[in-house]
Amino acid sequence: MIDPPLSERPLLTLEDVLDPLLCAVVVRDSSGRLVIANKAYEEILGFRPPEVVRSSDELPSLKVTDVEGNPLRPTDWPAATVLAGRPVSDLTLSLTRPDGRKVWLRMDAARIEKPQFGTLTVSTFIDVTHRQEAEQTARIASARATQLLTVLQRLHQQQAGIAELGRLALVGMAPPELMDHAVALVDSTLKPDYVRILELLPDGNNLLLRAGTGWRPGLVGTAIVSAENTQAGYLIETNEDMVIEDFRTEERFVRSQLLREHRVRSGIRAVIRGKNTPFGDLAAYTKQIRHFTEEDIIFMRAVANTLADAFIGHQADREQEQTLRSLEEVNEARQRLLHRLSNIVEEERKRIANDIHDSSLQVLAGLSMRLQLVAEKVDDPDQKKSLSEMSPALAEAGHRLRRLIFDLRPDTLELGLGPALRFYFEQTSTGVDPELVIDSRLSEEPPTETRLMVYRACQEALNNVRKHARASRVTISFDHVEDGIRVLIHDDGVGFDVPTGSQPGHIGLVAMRERIQIAGGRFSISSMPGKGTTVQFWVPLRQAK
Repeated sequence: MIDPPLSERPLLTLEDVLDPLLCAVVVRDSSGRLVIANKAYEEILGFRPPEVVRSSDELPSLKVTDVEGNPLRPTDWPAATVLAGRPVSDLTLSLTRPDGRKVWLRMDAARIEKPQFGTLTVSTFIDVTHRQEAEQTARIASARATQLLTVLQRLHQQQAGIAELGRLALVGMAPPELMDHAVALVDSTLKPDYVRILELLPDGNNLLLRAGTGWRPGLVGTAIVSAENTQAGYLIETNEDMVIEDFRTEERFVRSQLLREHRVRSGIRAVIRGKNTPFGDLAAYTKQIRHFTEEDIIFMRAVANTLADAFIGHQADREQEQTLRSLEEVNEARQRLLHRLSNIVEEERKRIANDIHDSSLQVLAGLSMRLQLVAEKVDDPDQKKSLSEMSPALAEAGHRLRRLIFDLRPDTLELGLGPALRFYFEQTSTGVDPELVIDSRLSEEPPTETRLMVYRACQEALNNVRKHARASRVTISFDHVEDGIRVLIHDDGVGFDVPTGSQPGHIGLVAMRERIQIAGGRFSISSMPGKGTTVQFWVPLRQAK
């Protein structure tokens, strides 16, 4: 088919050109009379354009605002603006259609001068609702993300501060300095007007302002807050954290004189726990009404709990130190008592030994001489024989008394531990004793009291070997260890089960253990049936100086 010549074709109308466009186009003259409007105008705005627009009353009920949400007056509409000589380009407006749907428009407007028509205004606009809503959604998401980032940064700052407070508590910072650090942390984080730490006094009725910032000079360390009918007392009584947005409307308690004096309006408080009763409280206050958040409450509670753990630990350390001092005093008293008893026992042993030497042995010696004289004068053979048989018994009694003297009065200790023990072992021989080996690595003899203690312990150990071990060899070694004397006594006898070593028959080992431990030494026994026995102990030299 051949197109007709241009001269024969019908002329295009303006509607033929504008109606296919997706953007709305409207042309009006200077009086507001409609010259032309395309179909997109009605589709976008939801109503047919009026023929003449002289005022906003002639338009449907429209709500037109700028991007900030401010209402737009008719004198600021694009057509009126360009008529006033001001250009309009890329203007974004919000319009609520008659059906209630809100649309966003991107508009341009121009003024045209035509001789046959006069002054015309041409306005074009497109629907950018989806794009505007997407941008608004993005702005809201960005604002929320920024807000969340701010919250996270604040939480990170709070956690870092609490962690540092906990570290200072762990390294043993004293409570006064720790409280000052906690006050500074709350002040820098929440930025209130006042921060304080109250300590409940022993009377249970008053609290002392121990630490704080913002208060009138001279109050920290001296100000007393009554617990009666005040927030401080209420908090201690309920043992709960608390937020007060406005003290003027609070009915559970009244403001203390301290808070009234400083015109406190809002506050947040957390209990500082104690071992048995609360230590006190941590609080932050403002002079203006303030809404404290849940994150603020968690932060205050964390700081208060960190202080509580530190104070409880500090109190436990002090109690432990007091207990240790008491134990040390008791131990020192026991050692003094042991020293006194040892001296008394040794003095009594010497007295008994001297009595035996000066009286009993002398009596036995005189009695033996008289028996000999009597025996010489008696003629009856049977009587002479009886008298002669009494002499060996008297000699044996004298021998045993001399052994007892050696046991009671170890004068040979002046020669040293080794010689004294060997002399004792030989003088108290039973005839079936094991071989005694003494290995001394001492560079010098210990002080007299230490020497006597070691001698008595070894004496007890040798007696146990004689009574129970059935050994062929026993070795005693001495050496200096850790500013003390270590003694090792080993026999190759029958041994025994150590857990039952405290049964009757081994009471001497138990007494030896207690004597050495009270003196500040250490004692141990190792043994197995058939494997012999090793007794080891250590006594400090300082205990006997």
